[in-house]
Amino acid sequence: SETVLSDRIFPYALLVLAAASAAAGYFLCSAKEHQLHDLERIPRSRLWGTALGALALYWCSVHAKPLVSDGIAQYLVYLAILCTWLGFMFLDFVLARSFGGLLILAAHYFLYESFALKAPLGPLFASLCLIMGTFGIVICGKPYYLRDIIRKTVLAKEWKYGTCTVLSVYAVSGTFYGLWALFCR
Repeated sequence: SETVLSDRIFPYALLVLAAASAAAGYFLCSAKEHQLHDLERIPRSRLWGTALGALALYWCSVHAKPLVSDGIAQYLVYLAILCTWLGFMFLDFVLARSFGGLLILAAHYFLYESFALKAPLGPLFASLCLIMGTFGIVICGKPYYLRDIIRKTVLAKEWKYGTCTVLSVYAVSGTFYGLWALFCR
């Protein structure tokens, strides 16, 4: 059923997190100053932001059904579609906001599923989930921070090392916990 499917998806979701973190780390940390203008436009991307936002809103609408009355539950997917369209039409920094929402949902999912994992250093994993979710909340509230992080990562050596370190920690931990969930359960 749903729990069995979720248990099967969890390790692969962690490996996707690891791959995405490694790719973002490589992409950001190898970026040069002449690419800054193009990189600063990424958080404002309407097309990719709408696609990511639709995914996040659909995921959220599925999990919100138990929280609302039966009369409203049947309309949640339609509301997600409406909100996706409204976001596309009226929001700025659509990709940054969608990315923040997806980070919040992913942090909740990873933390929820990790309780059954019983992997070593479980509190470290919980802390990483807390940081990921909090970063998502900050990016949703102040989406231009994502552009500023990109700018500072490209321009300042300290930020480049810091960003690479953080993304490396998520890549290594996602790989470790993903493989642990696949082979050591």
